[in-house]
Amino acid sequence: MPSFGERFKQLRKELDITQMELAIVMNNKYGYSFGKSSISSYENDKRTPELGALKNFAEYFNVSLDYLLGVSNIKNPEVEIYAQAFHSISTEELTQEEVDLLENMIEQFKKNRGIRK
Repeated sequence: MPSFGERFKQLRKELDITQMELAIVMNNKYGYSFGKSSISSYENDKRTPELGALKNFAEYFNVSLDYLLGVSNIKNPEVEIYAQAFHSISTEELTQEEVDLLENMIEQFKKNRGIRK
């Protein structure tokens, strides 16, 4: 499993933001006084944030603490449950109205997440 620092860096890069941009967001949103050097120390496993900051990072990245800490490969267990339920549905069991509703929900989700595929 990846270390906290590796996972933390990966999540930041997935958002395509710099260390300084992440520090600014965390400072503004959660009231911290992080600098680029703090984020760098976390990414290089030189320091570990306090519990409150870990919770805020997990919230910001929309992942579980277990995922952020490298304990689990499941980003968000709640989402995983819904994904498993969705995949267990046979399309033959759905009405056209239900299919249309699911397609609309998926398109809205993709729009909200900035997914263009």
